Amino acid sequence: MKKKWVINDNVLVVGRVEHHYELCKNNSKTIGGGWWEIVGEDMYFYKSSTEFGSVTKEQFEQADKFPYTEGYKLHLSHALTLEQAIKEHLRSR
Repeated sequence: MKKKWVINDNVLVVGRVEHHYELCKNNSKTIGGGWWEIVGEDMYFYKSSTEFGSVTKEQFEQADKFPYTEGYKLHLSHALTLEQAIKEHLRSR
């Protein structure tokens, strides 16, 4: 199982699944997703969903994220790997 996420009906849904579509019963309002990982106090959302594509920064910021992200600093990246997403974040500081 892989750590994947989607935004469905303006709500962030995260989980461990093989395919992004497994995260929701009804994907008619799914707009995109990717992979996620927690590193310390940071939660990275990176890559994109092969089924639904990626989301914009605005779509990500507007989505309801509670309770999955409580207590974490969130970082959205379109990088293909976690390592690239972390480097991108560190360069932007």
